[in-house]
Amino acid sequence: MNRRPRAPRMATERYQRPCLDTNVFIDFLHGASASTPRRAGIAREIFDGAEQGLYKIVASTMVVAELIRDPGTIQVTGQDLRLDAFLLQPFFVWVDVDLAVARLARSLAGQHSIRNPRDAVHLASGIRGEADCLLTADRRDMPPGVYEQLRVAEPYFPYDRPLSLDPGE
Repeated sequence: MNRRPRAPRMATERYQRPCLDTNVFIDFLHGASASTPRRAGIAREIFDGAEQGLYKIVASTMVVAELIRDPGTIQVTGQDLRLDAFLLQPFFVWVDVDLAVARLARSLAGQHSIRNPRDAVHLASGIRGEADCLLTADRRDMPPGVYEQLRVAEPYFPYDRPLSLDPGE
């Protein structure tokens, strides 16, 4: 039975344990060169908040595979090493894509008509990782709403922005 997600709560609600879709990582990593600078800025605030200890970030280990720098390239670069170091930060809570997550993803995809299996895996990982929301810029395949107990929303940063001590910012 296909069920539409329940209406989402306000996108200004503070989260304590957000799960991030790969597109939030990509926006952050592309930074100023991103095709959508506004999204890149929000992604930076999300990661800065985690680094400051405001919350932990839940993510599927599938994110690591999806962050392909240059398909077809086998040489490891300094950029790859920096990415690997970033992914080992203590504010990440990684959810392994095991059989239980895969089965939950399959069930969620069927219940909520989620066409992209990767989106269903991120949703299942958020549920498994006890996230309080899943932040994704992919509104087409997974519109904002509540899927099972997990709220899905576009990326946002609901905390007061700390004053920068860096005069260059």
